[in-house]
Amino acid sequence: MEAHKKRIRWCCVNEREYKKCQSWSNALSSSNITLSKLICIAGLDKFDCYRKIFNDEADLMTADSGEIYTADRYYNLVPIANEIYAPTFNGK
Repeated sequence: MEAHKKRIRWCCVNEREYKKCQSWSNALSSSNITLSKLICIAGLDKFDCYRKIFNDEADLMTADSGEIYTADRYYNLVPIANEIYAPTFNGK
């Protein structure tokens, strides 16, 4: 890997998430984006991904808001981004 590129190891908790990660990784490698290489890591479940990140075997994972407390409390993990849903056209 070139010196200016860094790897990002994304821990996936199921096959669907892993396939999505692989698609994203393929899209990044075939683009002109030279910041990082995305590596998909298979985790057994969310707790396995917490452990992998804590033990420096992975860097990131997807978690919902209900999982953040456990990730922080027991594994010292913190969120770096969150998703905000815009209201739909009818205002809901």
